[in-house]
Amino acid sequence: MGRICTFFGHRDAEPATQRLKQLIRELIENQDVTTFWCGGYGAFDLAAAEAVHCLQKEYEHISLILVLAYPLRKPLPALYDSSLYPPFLEAVPKKLAIIKRNEWMAQNCDIAVCLVDHSHGGAYYGYRIARCNQKTIYNLGGLGTSNVKNK
Repeated sequence: MGRICTFFGHRDAEPATQRLKQLIRELIENQDVTTFWCGGYGAFDLAAAEAVHCLQKEYEHISLILVLAYPLRKPLPALYDSSLYPPFLEAVPKKLAIIKRNEWMAQNCDIAVCLVDHSHGGAYYGYRIARCNQKTIYNLGGLGTSNVKNK
């Protein structure tokens, strides 16, 4: 069974798309990543989802899953293979749903690819939870610590 990679990036973060795509390719080929989770908010999430979707033409065994903070009320965007709504979120106040979803993603993934360059906001929180849970982290942003691989 393959490993799970999730993405965390600041909403307005514009990644170097080729660098992101190359990192995802390396994770598929060298880290046995077969499942990619995306939260679906902001420029980084969109760039990550598009990169995975594009690579699915070469790597048909990988899947892209939209991890929802709220129940899906409209059709799943065509970019994604499926969606996942962690059931515990039904009991979480709406105001905290994105934070708790990100926390769950960080705790349950194997690898986190981030674009985090400042120490506040939801992307930083996901990055921090992944770091506290000793996940492998690749940060495309400027914020680095001793256990983070800055790419």
